[in-house]
Amino acid sequence: MTIDGSEYFPKALLSLDRLTAGAICRALRQLQDTEKLMFWLRDHGVLGGTNPAAALSAGTPIAQVIALAQAWARARTEGSSPMDGRHDSMCA
Repeated sequence: MTIDGSEYFPKALLSLDRLTAGAICRALRQLQDTEKLMFWLRDHGVLGGTNPAAALSAGTPIAQVIALAQAWARARTEGSSPMDGRHDSMCA
């Protein structure tokens, strides 16, 4: 993720292995950085009220988190957004 010209790696991803993080990031690839970050930081009811990294650490199957990421992305890409067509770098 790029903020003011500097690259940042979300702390939420540090606890995950790169294959797990990559699989979830691919489900979010059409979203903007801020939308991706909100997915990772937000507590989701379907994950027992925890964020994705915490849910995975607690044993939630990766398939469940990927399905949530896909639904999150679909919900944010249906219709148009002021961010449509803008480049993003998180999870690239």
